[in-house]
Amino acid sequence: MDQNKKLIAIVAVIIIIVAAVGIYWYATKNNGDDADKVTFLVQDDEGVYFWMSGSGETAMDALENAVAKYGYEDVFEKSEYGITSFFGLSTELNADGNYSWWGQFTWKDNAWSYNDTVLLSDIKSSDVNYILINFGEGTMAGMDIPTTTPTPSDAKVWNHSTSGVVFAIESKSGLYFYINGTGTTVYDALFNATSNYKIEFTSADWSSGKAIKTIFDLGTVNNGGVYTYWNTKVLSDDGTSWKTSEYIVGNLVSSENAQICLLYSTGVGVPTAPVYSA
Repeated sequence: MDQNKKLIAIVAVIIIIVAAVGIYWYATKNNGDDADKVTFLVQDDEGVYFWMSGSGETAMDALENAVAKYGYEDVFEKSEYGITSFFGLSTELNADGNYSWWGQFTWKDNAWSYNDTVLLSDIKSSDVNYILINFGEGTMAGMDIPTTTPTPSDAKVWNHSTSGVVFAIESKSGLYFYINGTGTTVYDALFNATSNYKIEFTSADWSSGKAIKTIFDLGTVNNGGVYTYWNTKVLSDDGTSWKTSEYIVGNLVSSENAQICLLYSTGVGVPTAPVYSA
């Protein structure tokens, strides 16, 4: 291993330790059935996020429980220091010389706060309510988070409901999650779902019908003739995978589409998100 690789490896281990220790809030918590429950906000560097909750003696136990409940076991890895990889995102050296990693924050004094003093495995779930797990760029002093990062007042965890249309929403980072909504068309169901789960969504009025303009403020981007946009995927004929839809969301009927995948990528993108199975 050359010196540069050694340096990256050493720094990566240090950042993993810093990222893992996280932030927490020793808030007053009722000692009832939810005493060991923690609600997690998971957010990538595109500003795409979702909420999930889990229970366990420690915050790490609760996180692992949440990962299992929502079917993320295959895309989650941890070490004795905390999160090493989630959705394929792990500590990396960026072109500007800074690192990106999974930093943890907690809700304290009406703001998300970062700290590097305690491991998630050392935090009692009975002492913490909300933890933000944010993949972003930072320094050893910490990291900034997007101004659009939601607060606990916006927290809504998907309860695995399959009423209406189940949407798998996937960022170009590989992060994905599921929500559901109801309505006559898939557009109607998407509007209902994003409203219920407090996700930013705007529509475009095409001559052919309603289409997606932005989700999480991410819209169509032209990069030298290569377009990144929200690809609409429908279930394959056997219902086990995805295929590209021939129609926009406003022209798809909800009763004929139990699940939809919305993938933010170039047109050749293939979803990581599997078809949801209860």
